[in-house]
Amino acid sequence: MANNVYASCVSVDGQGVLLIGGSGTGKSDLALRLIMDKKAVLVADDRVELELRNCLLYTSPSPRD
Repeated sequence: MANNVYASCVSVDGQGVLLIGGSGTGKSDLALRLIMDKKAVLVADDRVELELRNCLLYTSPSPRD
């Protein structure tokens, strides 16, 4: 079962970076900086689906309504 959270997520060298914070705290800005500076890859912005499988946390973009 997946949980939906307000967050942004990027992948840096194959490792996920989950940015969690309240509205207006700069999650998207930090994700963009990681993309530009560290060649991160955007996984999801604003809403992220989290799923725990075999003791690993998986992330994916949240489906839009």
